[in-house]
Amino acid sequence: MYSILKEKVQKFYRYVLIFNKLILLYNLRERFSKIIFGSIISRMIDSEKYPHAEFNFWFIAVLF
Repeated sequence: MYSILKEKVQKFYRYVLIFNKLILLYNLRERFSKIIFGSIISRMIDSEKYPHAEFNFWFIAVLF
């Protein structure tokens, strides 16, 4: 009885950990993409100062 309960709790805990990691990854990705794309868009508007901005944009677009 105890071993079955322990097994179920471990499975549930494993799923909670996986779910937690997915949420953390999604939040980090969203936060970084806002920061990165915001800076890239501002660079693309001012492309005379930053001629390499287009390359950065495509490189980071591939990452996300």
